[in-house]
Amino acid sequence: MTSFEEIFLNNLRKNSERVKIIDVTGEIHEGNIVAFDSVCVVYEPVPQGKQILLRKESVVSIEPTNMHARYILMDHEDRANGGRHE
Repeated sequence: MTSFEEIFLNNLRKNSERVKIIDVTGEIHEGNIVAFDSVCVVYEPVPQGKQILLRKESVVSIEPTNMHARYILMDHEDRANGGRHE
């Protein structure tokens, strides 16, 4: 079964959505998610030029900056439930 985390991150990656990543120190990282696995997230900061690997245990939140991307999970759940909210 696919996790909400995987659905969320994969949609952000595939759609090249810009995100704001906040880490445990409060530092804000902005860029695009390039890859992820069960332990790490790789993102490319804006402006581009390098890729940075963050361990998921150091991430407090990942927030899409595009309003459309904020509803990725709701859209996925609606499709899975035939449009019904539960």
